[in-house]
Amino acid sequence: MLLCGALLTGAPWLLALAALFWIAEALPSPAYAHIMQQIYPPRYLGRAMSAVRIEVAAVVLVATPITGWALDQVRRQLLFALAAIFGIALSLVFSRVRPVDGVAGATSQPALRTLFPIVRHDRRFALYLLVLTVYGFGAVMALPLYPIVQVSRLQLSYTTIGYLNLVQSIFWPAGFFVWGRLLDCYGPLWVLRLSILLAVFVPLAYVWAGDAWTLLPAFICQGLMQGGFELGITTGVIDLAGRGRVMEYTALQAATIGVRGVLAPLLGALLLGAGVSETLVLGIAVGLVVISWMPLGAIRSP
Repeated sequence: MLLCGALLTGAPWLLALAALFWIAEALPSPAYAHIMQQIYPPRYLGRAMSAVRIEVAAVVLVATPITGWALDQVRRQLLFALAAIFGIALSLVFSRVRPVDGVAGATSQPALRTLFPIVRHDRRFALYLLVLTVYGFGAVMALPLYPIVQVSRLQLSYTTIGYLNLVQSIFWPAGFFVWGRLLDCYGPLWVLRLSILLAVFVPLAYVWAGDAWTLLPAFICQGLMQGGFELGITTGVIDLAGRGRVMEYTALQAATIGVRGVLAPLLGALLLGAGVSETLVLGIAVGLVVISWMPLGAIRSP
């Protein structure tokens, strides 16, 4: 797919490629969760996955400025081709991963017809998906507003916005040093609940923002909660599914997140287009995140 990026020209084709890329990115998530369950002992799962995420974050922080510099020096087609080569090589490396003795469990062959009955029969998981949906609408519907507040209301320079994003990028990997241990001590649902609580302060900060300094807590909380939420949903679905059904549960979770990820930003844009004030839309976002946080404490791991 990345090789196609080296061949395609024109914004419509590149947008279509980006859409296909993110669809392809989500497709392996059930198998990935199953592999994580197989290769990591449960008592070390949080710290092990945090270590992996820290390495990923370090690579992103190093590669991003290098890629930006390279775009000014060479054609983007060369970078797409180089990324495709790295992707193929890393896929071959990942295919050599084998389960740890005594960790892998029995697995049933997943089937599409078995997915929806899970929601009907497992009320705990149904509530979990509802929490993710409500949270997602609150957190994502406000995304179109953030650049408007930054540029139109506060008139921040691109340099200032860049510094704020740098702070977020620093707190993202730094949080993994804490999230992994918290996950192993208190469980993924506890970590997920704390992450959602942090997420409340992101749109709330934009409601009261008067300058760049008042936006700083939003970027810090966004960086911290990003790591906790990622670990929470990845290990939370493993915890709720138990052995043998991880792929089916992860598929339902990925589908739920994908659907609300498409609809939520459109809802925010529609509300703004209908004349709803920025403050009210941000207030609705805060309310939805708070509403999603409350019932999460009622979900208990098996």
